Amino acid sequence: MWTTIIVLFLITIVAITISIKKVPEKYWLQLSKLGKRLEGEYKDEGWRILLFYPFYMSGTLLSKERKNLEIACEKEMTPDKVDSDISVHITYVINPEYGVNFLNSGGFEGVEKQLTGKVKERIREWCMSEEEGPANWRELQKSKLEAVHVIIKKLLGDSTDPIPEYAQDVPTTIWMRYFQRPRPTKPLEYEEKWFENDWEMVTNVLSGLSDDQINELKEKVETRRKEITDLSTGSGKKFSEDLGVIIQRINIGSINVDPKVAEQATKEEREKLEKAGEVIEIRHIIEMAKEIAEKTGVSPEQAFEILQTERNKVVKKIDEKKISISNDTKSALEQVSENISKIFKS
Repeated sequence: MWTTIIVLFLITIVAITISIKKVPEKYWLQLSKLGKRLEGEYKDEGWRILLFYPFYMSGTLLSKERKNLEIACEKEMTPDKVDSDISVHITYVINPEYGVNFLNSGGFEGVEKQLTGKVKERIREWCMSEEEGPANWRELQKSKLEAVHVIIKKLLGDSTDPIPEYAQDVPTTIWMRYFQRPRPTKPLEYEEKWFENDWEMVTNVLSGLSDDQINELKEKVETRRKEITDLSTGSGKKFSEDLGVIIQRINIGSINVDPKVAEQATKEEREKLEKAGEVIEIRHIIEMAKEIAEKTGVSPEQAFEILQTERNKVVKKIDEKKISISNDTKSALEQVSENISKIFKS
């Protein structure tokens, strides 16, 4: 009898000893029973009881670390046939409630491979589309928030607050711009038809809605705007159940156009600025010439020629000759010279 008690006592001690396990700091433990993963069941960090570990209960460690993923979308072509490189930054963390999905997706490596594939596919479609995306590389440079929006829909469509069915005839980005205050006045090319005639196509849809529906629509649009803003700034929290992760940030890092196109655009912009500067300068010179003409009595053409000569814009070849002039003429010339000097000094 005592032998049986001692044996049972020892078995109990061994069972308790092997069942007490410590989950390391900064980790969760995804639980398994008899080798089968249990959906939604996990243990947080610290000392935990896992019966007859690892024969009956066992587990897989899941890191609590935030992961940063940079996706390089290279040579994405816009409808104007210009290539641009777009970098997308995603920050995510494992969702322990869906730890099984995370592990079944291949862990960090598998999840990042799927995120990369989905983002690249959606960005390529969006850039090339003539219906929803930028019309050219210049519009692409201004469309970072729009790019974030299409990525959110691709990765997190099921977890975003949907726009009501009765408002689906108008793109969500158009609703966001319509309800924005102050309302934008310069549309992208694909948005032009919605902006026409003081947003006539949008107001036609609104005219068929009740006040309650319009208020609901505004609320949904502002919720979507906040989702985009939060994810852009890194304060978001959107669930991707199929991958078993929580997306905290989606941000467009940089959009770099083909260097040859950028160089040509810089050259054109520089020339445009130089021409604008020259126009302003000429206008100023004309005003000065008018002032000289009024004060000295010379013609405007002569005054302009004098100013251009002073500014070395006109080269005058001087053929020196000795001539005699009257005292009256000499006095008039001295007066013209004195007035021009005063104008330049003023």
